[in-house]
Amino acid sequence: MKKKYLACYDYGQGGLWLVFLAEEPSDISRMYPFLTPFPERPEFLSEHDIMRIEGRGLFDIDEEPHGLLKGILKELGLQ
Repeated sequence: MKKKYLACYDYGQGGLWLVFLAEEPSDISRMYPFLTPFPERPEFLSEHDIMRIEGRGLFDIDEEPHGLLKGILKELGLQ
């Protein structure tokens, strides 16, 4: 059963946060090795922060990339 996990794309001068639906955090890093998945919510992010991040898009590990994730893939030359 899939759960929500946070993942971060560190672009060198900051990071972009994304929310994924996956069975395990390792599914995210296996599919997208440039992302760092988090098994638990980092303490410095509030529930409100998570809702705001999720509002930019919820990414199912088994679906085609869209939105921000698609933009990251394009920036990295992976799509």
